[in-house]
Amino acid sequence: MANESRSLIDILRELHALAIKKSSGFFFIATTDNHSCTIRMRGGMIEDVIYSRLRGDDAVQLLSNTQGGRGRFQPDPGSNAAGRSTLSQAAQSWLLGGFESGPPRGLGGGGTQEPRSAPPPAVSAPAGPPASAASGGHTAKIIERVALNYLGPIAGIICEEAFEASSDVEEILELIGKNLISGDEILRFKKEVRAALAAG
Repeated sequence: MANESRSLIDILRELHALAIKKSSGFFFIATTDNHSCTIRMRGGMIEDVIYSRLRGDDAVQLLSNTQGGRGRFQPDPGSNAAGRSTLSQAAQSWLLGGFESGPPRGLGGGGTQEPRSAPPPAVSAPAGPPASAASGGHTAKIIERVALNYLGPIAGIICEEAFEASSDVEEILELIGKNLISGDEILRFKKEVRAALAAG
C-alpha cells in the first residue's frame, strides 16, 4: 500500500485488481475527510462495505462522495470460497469497475447502521500524561493498541495520520476521536489511553 493520499478512483482500481486475483481479506480506506471504510472480500467477491455508520449500499453511496485517501489490504487466505454479499448488484458493479463511469446509480439503499462491538468498559483516569511527542515509539504503540479496540484493523492508518499531524498527545487523541461514533465513546477512549500511558 502506498502511504500517500490517492484519489478514490486509484484506490478502487487497486480494489478491482484484488477482486480479479480472487483475493480474500479486508480492504481498509482512511479517507481525506477523516473517516474509515472497511470492505470485506472473499474469493474476489465483495461481501460487505462499512463506511462511517452505514453498511451495504448506503455505505457505497456515501463512499462514492469522498475525494480519496489511503488504502491498505489485509489478506485473509483462510477464507477463499465466495460467500453471500450484503450488496446489491448495482453496488458490486460500481465498486468493481463502474466507478470509472461516474457516481453509482440505482443503489437500493436500505443499508443498515454499522453494528459496533461494545467498547471496553471505562477505566478511571488518573492525571493525564504530559502533552509531548506522542509519535515517540512507546507512547505511539500504547495509543495504537487502545485505538485498535475501538476502530478495529483500520486503527493503524488512522493513528499514523494523527501522529504525522501532531506530536501533542491531546491533539492526537482529538484527531483519532473524530473517527468514533459518540461523545461518550470518545471520552472512554481518551480515559483508557491516559490510564494506559500512566501505567507505562
